Amino acid sequence: MSDNFEDQYLDVLQNLEAAIAAFFDQHADISDASVDRALEALIRLYKADGSGKTVAVRLSETDQGLYQAIKDTVEWRLGRGQPLPTTATFDLHPELKTVDEMLACLKRIRKSVAFWTKEGGRQGYLNYIRQFLP
Repeated sequence: MSDNFEDQYLDVLQNLEAAIAAFFDQHADISDASVDRALEALIRLYKADGSGKTVAVRLSETDQGLYQAIKDTVEWRLGRGQPLPTTATFDLHPELKTVDEMLACLKRIRKSVAFWTKEGGRQGYLNYIRQFLP
C-alpha cells in the first residue's frame, strides 16, 4: 500500500493506534505479538462480517482486552459504537468507514507491526507508535 493510503486513512489509523497505545499504557508488558494476534483475529472477524459465519476468537485474557479495545474503535468508525476515551483528542464525529476500509486499515497496521518488530524487537511497534500519540 502506498503513502497515499496512509494519507487517505490517517485519521482511522491514528484512532486505531491510539487504542493500541492506550492499552499499552495500562499493560506495559504486552508485546508486538499481542498486537499482531489481536489484529489477526479482528481481520478474520470482519472478513466474515455479514456472511453469517461464526468466528472463534481464542486469545489470552490480556490479548482479549487489546482485541476488544481495537474492536471498539473499529465499531465506532463503522457507526456501530460510541466514541472512546482514547478518541478524546480526535474528531468525535468522523466520517464513517465501510467494513472493507476498516479491514484495509487493520491490515496496514498489521504490516507496520511486522516491520517495527523486525526493526526494534518485541515491543518495537508499540514503542514506535507511542512517540506519536498523546
